[in-house]
Amino acid sequence: MANENLKGIFGTKAEDKNLEAKGGVNFGLHTNATIEQFEFEQGQFGPQMIFKVKLKSGSETMTWIPLQPHQEAKDQEAEMMNIVATLKHILKSVGCTDEQFDKATEQVSSYSQGIKALIALLPKDFNTKPVDVFIEWQQKASEKAGRKFTTLPKNMKGGQFIVPHVEPVGQWTEKRVEGEYIKFVDDANNEHPISKSASFMMSFRAKEIDENAEKPVGGSSPASSKEAATEDTW
Repeated sequence: MANENLKGIFGTKAEDKNLEAKGGVNFGLHTNATIEQFEFEQGQFGPQMIFKVKLKSGSETMTWIPLQPHQEAKDQEAEMMNIVATLKHILKSVGCTDEQFDKATEQVSSYSQGIKALIALLPKDFNTKPVDVFIEWQQKASEKAGRKFTTLPKNMKGGQFIVPHVEPVGQWTEKRVEGEYIKFVDDANNEHPISKSASFMMSFRAKEIDENAEKPVGGSSPASSKEAATEDTW
């Protein structure tokens, strides 16, 4: 090893903040972020959207949104409605409107055709539009890491999670009553459009610890290619 490299290594200060481990994305509201990727792909377990957000800090977080209901979902139509609502919710955060959604889907003849029509509405400059996003906890601990990580929501079951950026008067402050709700209020007492209900606070989405109390949600988890129950062609 070159002497210059050794000098740099042994010249390290114990107080050097650059040596601290960089943690994951924090649970809660993140403002002035941007959507970096919202893209269709035919995944291993079926059609899905790659959903990636870049936070103001520079950190990135991503998830995959399944586009067809799990085969075991009791109410397939309700799950399709949740998927559609999720796509519309994300698209609205970058400027799309209900009028656009209605016009794009009024003549569709299949579920997959309607989903593709919605996706096609994504503005070309979507990654320049600032958004506010709420990051939640995963449902289960990672088998490899033995702990839960934060994640972007995959559906609307935890309520609103992304909106066009709202500039506060002063700054946003979290107001929390544990087990009841989370809301965000600025210095003029204006409330942010994203808040979290009592049911959210009692769910796995608000809990860092995996208590193994939640049963797997059959909702919009991706079904395997062998299990996918759909006549649609993607």
